[in-house]
Amino acid sequence: MPLFKFTGLLIRTLSKPVANAIKRRAVEKPTFRARCAAFAQLYHRVEVTLTMRLMGHEARSVKPLSEAQAVSAGADVLGEGIVFAFAAAVLLAENYRSIQSEQAKREAVEARFEEQQQRIQELEDAFTSLRADTLRLMVASGGKFSAQQIQEREQAEHQRQDHLVHRGEHHPVTLWNRFSLWLSPPSSPP
Repeated sequence: MPLFKFTGLLIRTLSKPVANAIKRRAVEKPTFRARCAAFAQLYHRVEVTLTMRLMGHEARSVKPLSEAQAVSAGADVLGEGIVFAFAAAVLLAENYRSIQSEQAKREAVEARFEEQQQRIQELEDAFTSLRADTLRLMVASGGKFSAQQIQEREQAEHQRQDHLVHRGEHHPVTLWNRFSLWLSPPSSPP
């Protein structure tokens, strides 16, 4: 970024000598001189007319500039236009670069967010699998855990699944869901 700003400053600084060279050329070349003078006369007429109207007067006729004044004024306007064009180009390039940089940052954040979401889903699936393994080991432990402890664990897992469903994060039927359905007592008809 500092290099880009330095380059912009360098371009603006170098554009001033280019503008001065164009001014010198306007005096030397007759065709260029005539065009600069015509443009300056038009610019002078518009400027004086607008100034008079803003002051509340009517501009009936505008005295034209002398040829030397017209050529000088036309070359000045042209030179300032070139400096302005270089400065505008630098600003547009900086704006474009800034937009591209922001877009790249936004895309990086979105990609990181997607990675995190995927990782959360992987951890959630692993956690569900571990809970199913824990319950299966409790049942297979040969009586170390009472039926009530197993049932409490199963109810806690059902509550967790219900909570995920209410949050809109329902997971597909897993080994745990099948296992817990197998362990749950049959419901009695009302």
